Amino acid sequence: MFTKLITDNLGSFSLKELLKREEETLKKEGEFVTLEKLQMISPFSVFCTLPDFEVDNPTTNENLVLPFYDAAMRLICDLSYSPDEFNYCAKNFQAQNVADKLDLIDFFSLQKNFVAQNDSRYRLGFRSFYFALRQNLDNIDFDYIASINKTLAPFYLNYKHKELFIPGLDYIRKQ
Repeated sequence: MFTKLITDNLGSFSLKELLKREEETLKKEGEFVTLEKLQMISPFSVFCTLPDFEVDNPTTNENLVLPFYDAAMRLICDLSYSPDEFNYCAKNFQAQNVADKLDLIDFFSLQKNFVAQNDSRYRLGFRSFYFALRQNLDNIDFDYIASINKTLAPFYLNYKHKELFIPGLDYIRKQ
């Protein structure tokens, strides 16, 4: 029923288009719980296609970099991945020669502690955020997604086009 592995050559499809098609299918099938979860992760499709933030040098700004890697570590630790799915995520995070989750977490810690210019950090990293949550959507609840969104609050607050992801913020405000 759902896309189980997003094959990707770094830009061959739009997550926004994929999301829209999947939302239409879920509405037709009456899968409203899944639809609401999908809407909560939809901002990541915007962050990776239009990384447009109000802060200077967003890829080196610690207010964005630190929560980004905190959320990435949680997603890697908490969620399940097949070997192909893990490799997809590691590739998007530009992690070379990582064999398992611990290697990837070490990579994230290094990136978090030694911040350097990386223009594709968010464009590719948020693809993995979306992918990881989407692949595990049946196994996670609203609170988990909301907690990831709360961790990433600086992205929501510093994004120039806040109107694009109101569904993701709605659940956070209710908490």
